[in-house]
Formats: sequence, C-alpha cells, structure tokens
Amino acid sequence: MSRDRRKALLSGEYGRLSVASQCELVGISRSSHYYTAKGESEFNLDLMRLLGLPKMLSPEAQAIYQRPRTTIPNRQRQV
Repeated sequence: MSRDRRKALLSGEYGRLSVASQCELVGISRSSHYYTAKGESEFNLDLMRLLGLPKMLSPEAQAIYQRPRTTIPNRQRQV
C-alpha cells in the first residue's frame, strides 16, 4: 500500500487513538502526517529549464566524471 493511501487512513482529530498511535499502526512517521509539500517557485522552475536540470536528473544522463576502467586488466599487477 502506498504512503499516500496509508496517510489517508488516519482519522485526524476525530479518532479514538492519538495521531502517534495511528501513524505507528499504519506504518508511517508522525512527521509525514503533518508534512505538506511546498513545491518549487516559478523562478526556480525557470532557472532549471534554462540550465537543463530536468535533463541532468533523468536516469539516462551520463556521468560527467571519467569512469574507472575496471574491465581492462592491469598488466603491472601479476596474480
């Protein structure tokens, strides 16, 4: 069951159990019960679009640093 679905199961102020007990029963942290996502400002979204940040965060993005060449045997090291 997703966290949002479990969060919807909490009855808030009208339940017999405390919020902490309800959160423990459904398996979410108490802080996630009170948390509301703030979102990004329009300015930040414009900056990310200009910088191409969504492209860099995609799973297909390649690393900028050079990867170690672990598949090529090291001729200096004799086993």
